Amino acid sequence: MSASGDRGHDLRGHGHDLHGHAFHEHGRGRGHGGASGGAGAGQDLGAKAMGALLPLGIGWLLFALAIPMFGLTTGKSIAVLLGITLLLGALSELVTGLASGVSWRPTHAALAVALAAGGIVALVWPSPTLAVVARIAAWSLLALGIHALVSAFSQRQAAHGGTWWAPLTIGAFSVAMAFWAATHHHPTYSLVVLWVALTALVIGLTKFAATMRSADGEEPRLDTLMHSGFSGRAAAGAARAEQQPHMDPAAPTRGGGGS
Repeated sequence: MSASGDRGHDLRGHGHDLHGHAFHEHGRGRGHGGASGGAGAGQDLGAKAMGALLPLGIGWLLFALAIPMFGLTTGKSIAVLLGITLLLGALSELVTGLASGVSWRPTHAALAVALAAGGIVALVWPSPTLAVVARIAAWSLLALGIHALVSAFSQRQAAHGGTWWAPLTIGAFSVAMAFWAATHHHPTYSLVVLWVALTALVIGLTKFAATMRSADGEEPRLDTLMHSGFSGRAAAGAARAEQQPHMDPAAPTRGGGGS
């Protein structure tokens, strides 16, 4: 009687173990399914952001052309316009970050924070003068130019980086405009409005450069830029390393195969 009772107890225990194992496997499967679903949602969001880059670039170009037509004649109105421009630029930079590689998203987020900070300063500055608006525009253009230059050098490291000249040109132009705006201590209304329009123009041009990069290939990782350097020889070596097929170290060489 005791033997049959022990046997029944073992069978019930074995059944509980099987049920627990099945529940554990089901939970793990749901976890994997959730992770894959999250990855798929992230890829869909990145694809949508990539498709929005070209319309964003066109919109920014139209907006930049319309800025001188507003006829603004006060420092406060120009400062408000610059603040709105920088805040919208920060939002569009976040969209660009979603369409970029994972390692570059923090840099796009940092640029978005810098543009948003400049926009807030322009909006809340009490009685802003033309010189203050020019300084805010100069710092914003410098931030945009530095980010574009770093992106250009990173694309030059890639084997498919045939569009690296686009962010290089945009970055050099943006930095030059930043120094031009910074050197004027008593700017005119026309010049300040022009610098605000150029800020919007540079933001739009970066969206076109990002569209060209996405069509040419994925943006290389940031750590490859740090390891390989900025020189042309380093870029050529990195490109050759990516193009060479991976060889098996255990395969015999051509000269030593007969031994």
